Amino acid sequence: MNRRSMFALLCGILVGGALAGVVRDNLKDAHVFNAQATVGYPLHKKLEVGDVIKAWGVYKDHTTAKFSVNIKGSGSLNLLHVDFRPYKDVVVLNNYNGRWIKEVRPAFSRNNFAANKIFEVKIVVLENRYEIFFNGKKLSLDFPVRDSRDSATNVALHGGSNGFQWTALQLPKAQPPAGKGFPFATATAKKNFLPYSLSVGDVITAWGVYATGSAKFNLNLMMENDAYFMIHVDFRPPPHENKVVLNSKKQNGWETELRTPLPTFVNGRAFEVQVKCLDGEFEIYQNGKVLGSRFPYRSGFALEDVKFVWLLGGSEGMVWTDLALTLAKANRVDGGYSAFGAWSDCSADCGGGTQTRTRTCTEPAPAHGGADCVGDSSETRGCNTQACPRPVNGGYGDWSDWSECTVECGGGTQTKTRTCTNPAPANGGKDCVGDSSKTRECNRGKCVELIIKANDPTVLDCPIGKWQCRPIFTVKRTKGEEINEDAVKICRLVNGKSEDCVEPKKAGKEKFLLKLGKVEASHAGVYMAVYTEDGVEYKSDTITVNVIS
Repeated sequence: MNRRSMFALLCGILVGGALAGVVRDNLKDAHVFNAQATVGYPLHKKLEVGDVIKAWGVYKDHTTAKFSVNIKGSGSLNLLHVDFRPYKDVVVLNNYNGRWIKEVRPAFSRNNFAANKIFEVKIVVLENRYEIFFNGKKLSLDFPVRDSRDSATNVALHGGSNGFQWTALQLPKAQPPAGKGFPFATATAKKNFLPYSLSVGDVITAWGVYATGSAKFNLNLMMENDAYFMIHVDFRPPPHENKVVLNSKKQNGWETELRTPLPTFVNGRAFEVQVKCLDGEFEIYQNGKVLGSRFPYRSGFALEDVKFVWLLGGSEGMVWTDLALTLAKANRVDGGYSAFGAWSDCSADCGGGTQTRTRTCTEPAPAHGGADCVGDSSETRGCNTQACPRPVNGGYGDWSDWSECTVECGGGTQTKTRTCTNPAPANGGKDCVGDSSKTRECNRGKCVELIIKANDPTVLDCPIGKWQCRPIFTVKRTKGEEINEDAVKICRLVNGKSEDCVEPKKAGKEKFLLKLGKVEASHAGVYMAVYTEDGVEYKSDTITVNVIS
């Protein structure tokens, strides 16, 4: 906060009377802070899509003059002017860049305000527009982004009269550096899990905006099982008993309470609650002042058992806004680098390459919010800077002879090859150009096959003493090729072997028969044709001769 803004804020506090427990200059610690009219509160970051600005005030009655929330830039630039005019039942949205541009007037009624009650105005920054909410309800019209968001420098609250007050403001803020406070998402009744285990010296800080007549509200440090409360800091403003109640809870119920008088809260003003973790006990602060006695650890729990923070309760516009964990410096472990590892292989064999070596942030690794290692985690240097030899492009040698054909008939292939060795590529030279092999067809003539088979009928019932019982077989080649008729025999099949082979008699072209003569009982059996060529026997299927009386 600059001196001018600080002076204006202090003057406003003095004019309004001494407010006990006013939140300290917590612009450095939280998004929310006490605010007043006519002060330009600086933005600590560029506005981005998703950023939220909230302002709180206390309304008096319909006689108040108009009042507004403004996102401003340098000079007279006003990116967004949200102007409430309750005496006219209207809210006006506009911007100013040397002149007022074009108004947008969403529907609005003065009845949205209640006398002496706080209200909340929320502005949500979107890609091409701003959304405006009043007490959680979105206005019927948005306002377009007419000036670059990057030109926004501050937020100012203006106007009001006859007892109206602007009271608090919440601005978007960047994450603080390690060890200076770790904000984590907050919402009433939401489990806000701690980013680190608690240790002695750590501080939990919560901020909110108070509303007169609010129901009780509380901050709770919780175990993994949400039936266990390490500490329950319960604020009970009027019309309750006007106390702060400190307690703990395990599964079988609440333990003995500690009570202390309720500190001062001001309607619409921001407040701060801190829980400081001491050795065996907690110390509770509100707006920088200690609340009552210290509260001891109970139920056999230890700090490291705390897993999340619960912010609960509130009504009439009271809201929890921020939550942070500040880690004790003594508990933080800053990171330290290990020694560098070995250099990597050079990226090139010659002509200049690079190699790298790395180290890790593990000696020790940063812990409990400690700083990351300082310095580079890797180093790079040049290597193999000598000139590369002249490149040699590859050249093919002579073709080999054709290989044997893959088949003897019916169409096959044969191949010849050459190698990229005359010369072989070297020193980055190019590979050989062209095919390293050729293929051609061979032995395309149709294959000649031997056909040897039994003719029908393959079962002969031959009466004993009769003639003309003749098993007939066909033996031939395809394509009209001749066979060696002397190599044809008809044999009896006995125990899987051919026996009693005899020369057959020709029975026409390519047909051979076994002439049994007059049928005798000994003729019964199984017969087949056998053709022998190049020492290989080719056998037909069989014909069975049955001799019947």
